[in-house]
Amino acid sequence: MSSGSVRSTRKLKQWMIEQVDSGKYPGLVWDDPGRTMFRIPWKHAGKQDFRHDEDAAIFQAWAVFKKKYKKGDKTDPATWKTRLRCALNKSPEFQEISERSQLDISEPYKVYRIVPPAEQNIKPLPGCKRRKQSIKNELMNMSCEEEVEAEASVILDLCLLGLKSDISSSVSLEDSGIGSNDSSPSPQERLTDTVSNVLMESQPTPAVFQAGPYAMLITFYYGGQLVCRKTVQSSDCRILPGSPSAGADRNTVPGNMEQVFFPSTVSITDVNKRQATEQFMCKHLEKGVMLASNSQGIFVQRSCQGRVFWTGPCAPLCGQPNKLERDTHVQLFDNKQFLKDLDLYHTQSRPAPEYQVTLCFGEEIATGHSVRDKLITLQIEQVKARQLMLQPFSS
Repeated sequence: MSSGSVRSTRKLKQWMIEQVDSGKYPGLVWDDPGRTMFRIPWKHAGKQDFRHDEDAAIFQAWAVFKKKYKKGDKTDPATWKTRLRCALNKSPEFQEISERSQLDISEPYKVYRIVPPAEQNIKPLPGCKRRKQSIKNELMNMSCEEEVEAEASVILDLCLLGLKSDISSSVSLEDSGIGSNDSSPSPQERLTDTVSNVLMESQPTPAVFQAGPYAMLITFYYGGQLVCRKTVQSSDCRILPGSPSAGADRNTVPGNMEQVFFPSTVSITDVNKRQATEQFMCKHLEKGVMLASNSQGIFVQRSCQGRVFWTGPCAPLCGQPNKLERDTHVQLFDNKQFLKDLDLYHTQSRPAPEYQVTLCFGEEIATGHSVRDKLITLQIEQVKARQLMLQPFSS
């Protein structure tokens, strides 16, 4: 039973039951006498009382079992938790029981139910089979590259992003990496901003109008429907799947980069589309994309395996899909060009300048294409550019 070949073929269900029965992990216990449900500790890795050896133990064990972590590697409790959460949520053998979970107590936990085999093969209602297969095909056809993930963390090039001019000469280059400039919010402010992942109407929040000069407004769409908006005050961020409870440990991100999480898919009413969206995010968007905003404009670097296409004022191909190559820095928005075009718009009645950028995950998109039929899209803009476009012009 100790051989690697045997261990690697064990199913998640068997592994999980063995871990609960072992009693080795604090907080990982059965939740009912019949041993059909279990509690799993779910403390936020950014909490001051987070105990790595206890609160992250079960997630680290899963990473070791899946050969994603070995002794000597960098500790990464946020990623470990995300991996196990995705595995549990994707498996038909487990069901999260949210009404039994306790996430707002000092020792938070989630409750999962082990689904009996008979319940795992429930036939769809009449008329649903074709739609389910359609969604499955849609997911299978989504452009995705099964590339080997780089082991080393990718640091955005400060020279390329034009950030050197914004860095005080009294601070070393290493200490002034992306996400650590003096104008960035405190960890508590960032955490508060991340946790406020609320469904919103199309009106911008008051925070938008109090944002810094190069703050970004990021709007999330699922199936073309607006899900939420987030204002990112810091100069850079990484957008990735999960939730604040699943991975908001800022120490796991290069340069203490702020993390912005894809919102919950609860607003997707079509069950099959919701599952397709969740499955794609878990499988192919794990490392997400990194964004930087400064006086030069908005820049992006794709780190995830899933393909990402974009449209915007700097897109080289008009009317055709523009793909973001992996680990390549791309300028999405040119602030200087925008200001020039804005002046011509006001003084010479030229066309209004474009200031919004769209990222489409897993599916091709081109200028003029609707996002209505796309599973996952983001709209990104500098708050300053938005304000300049909306405010009345005075000569």
